[in-house]
Amino acid sequence: MSATDAAIAWLAGQQRAQAVLLDGMDGPAWLVDGRQLAVLHANADAARWLGLPSADGLVGALAATVLPSFEDAAFWAAVEAGQTACLASDIELTHPDGSPAIVHRRVSPLWVDSPQAGRVVSSWLISLRDISAERAAQREREQALAELRATLEATADGILVQDLHGHVRAFNRRFAAQWQLPDSATARGQDEAVRAWMRHCVLEPEAYDRRLREIEQQPLLPAIDQLTLLDGSVIERHSQPQWQAGRPIGRVSTFRLLNERRLGAPRPRGAEGEDPRVGCPNRTLFLQAVQHAVQASRADGGGLVVMAVAFDDHALFALDGEAAVRDLRELALVLAAHAVPQGQVASLGGGRFGVLLPGASEEAAEALARRLHEGLSHSLPALPSAVGVAAFPQAGLDAATLLWQAEAGLGEALRDPSAQRWRVQRYIPEAHGGLASGLLEAVHNGQFSRALRLRYLPSVATGSGRIVAAEALVRWIDPLRGEVPPAPWWPHLVRAGLAGAVDDWVLAEAVQQGVRWRASGWTVRLAVNVGAAQMAQPGYARRVATVLEQAKWPADLLALDVTAAALQADPLAAEANARALRELGVRLVLDDTGAAELPLALLRRLPLTGVKLDASLWVGVPQQPAAVAVVRALHALANALGLVVDAEGIETETQRALVAELGCHAWQGRLHGPPQPPDALLQQARTGAQ
Repeated sequence: MSATDAAIAWLAGQQRAQAVLLDGMDGPAWLVDGRQLAVLHANADAARWLGLPSADGLVGALAATVLPSFEDAAFWAAVEAGQTACLASDIELTHPDGSPAIVHRRVSPLWVDSPQAGRVVSSWLISLRDISAERAAQREREQALAELRATLEATADGILVQDLHGHVRAFNRRFAAQWQLPDSATARGQDEAVRAWMRHCVLEPEAYDRRLREIEQQPLLPAIDQLTLLDGSVIERHSQPQWQAGRPIGRVSTFRLLNERRLGAPRPRGAEGEDPRVGCPNRTLFLQAVQHAVQASRADGGGLVVMAVAFDDHALFALDGEAAVRDLRELALVLAAHAVPQGQVASLGGGRFGVLLPGASEEAAEALARRLHEGLSHSLPALPSAVGVAAFPQAGLDAATLLWQAEAGLGEALRDPSAQRWRVQRYIPEAHGGLASGLLEAVHNGQFSRALRLRYLPSVATGSGRIVAAEALVRWIDPLRGEVPPAPWWPHLVRAGLAGAVDDWVLAEAVQQGVRWRASGWTVRLAVNVGAAQMAQPGYARRVATVLEQAKWPADLLALDVTAAALQADPLAAEANARALRELGVRLVLDDTGAAELPLALLRRLPLTGVKLDASLWVGVPQQPAAVAVVRALHALANALGLVVDAEGIETETQRALVAELGCHAWQGRLHGPPQPPDALLQQARTGAQ
């Protein structure tokens, strides 16, 4: 017998042994010859599944024809070309009873070590497993889960489902929004991240942990708690045991926000209703009314006018408590009385109101503004007012743009030094649709980097001339106008309750930029502006600490610039945050010093580390002796209190000379350069160091 014949005989013996094993397998299976790719043997289950009277009817058939699917044909063609891989996938076949079935098909090579030919594929094993019942059960589970999720999402409360060990099984989107869960914590299987994030968000984490342990030790009892979060929100938690087959299997907790209208809270987009302080529609409902009027005007070719009316804040809020509330309601009534009969009045927040006048034209807008202003001045002589007007379609083509244009006109009227305190806002092409549809939407959805960029204004050491600090300044990147400073759009964020969210983003983004600079070999102190909404939030200092800890950024390399107005919005909360920030090691700097009334008690009481002399102080320096005297006096006062003094808005060499004479620590302004992108500032710092 030749060596080839001996090898063939040996392989045949191996295949006969495999065939014996094949007959003992559960489920359809057959063997395919490794060289001829034809069926060698099949068991009875295979014949029954393939509709053959006996297994012998399958012997000799080419492997590619047994299961006539495109995937099988491609696989056997690859095998014929010399490839040896496994195939495992699900296919649809007809069950022996005629019903459709889902079958898991697996094709595996059977390797043997031949004495003559070495390691070869003697045959291929094809097996089928009916998974129809498994698929049906899976579909039922998915359907039940989908119904459960739909139920969870249909509720107005946040819902969290946990097992007896506290592991997270499910939660709804409302819960994720209440706790502002990051993407990393919302992925499946991240229950540890969810629990850690919740602990991070509460104001008193130690008390929160103790209460959780108490609840877990009593799995059969319900529990009700109130949780205060770092952003100032107060959430009521109802926790109930979850039962199955007569035994507890976990807990279902519902979370309800108790102070949704707290200071700085984001306003829910699309929420309708009245402003309870004023007794008339709020901004959202007013925008809906304007949009309906826009649609009607488009249909009939008519026009409409939107007015924004503001009353003097100092005169308006001189009264306290119920008197002030009653005064706002009276203002709304007076305003409605002076508007045309078909006009609609709404509250825009604070002492501002919106007026919708359907059917009015741009030609009539100026007369309407004059008549309304004169009527208000006659009815309320002790309460100055201003009016901004925008007409459709000249000033905009949608409700948000029209209101924005009217408020822009109101801003111009408020700054108008003449007695004429009303202004018709004409069409500004580049403004159309920009702010309303771009910035506010992006910020509300948390897509800050889509609309905002940070630029960095360097602070230069008075002695060495080197950059010692970089102040992060936020810019809106408008598609038409490019980089827009905050002045025209920041008030809109404040009224929408989104300014605090932007402040948080700026802080985190600036710290990450500082980390990138340090990795490039340059370490610099960061300066970040903080608004009233942040300083009024309990636990704001802890949020700053978390940002620093996550970025591994030293606290003494962060300065928070805060204005006197922001510190006085909620003095008790601001003082608590200021002291916590100083204990953390963060520098606290009084910004825009000298631009407004300076409360000396604030300088003595708060743990400030420095002040920035406002740019307006340097306008008359050195030509006007009075201006120089004011700068010297403020510098002397800050020095007496042990505060570091920096100067803002330095534009000339003579101003810089006075900065050096006074001994200011650092200065910033056009004399050195405007705010820079991160890479440009890094290059500037390296050039200055050389």
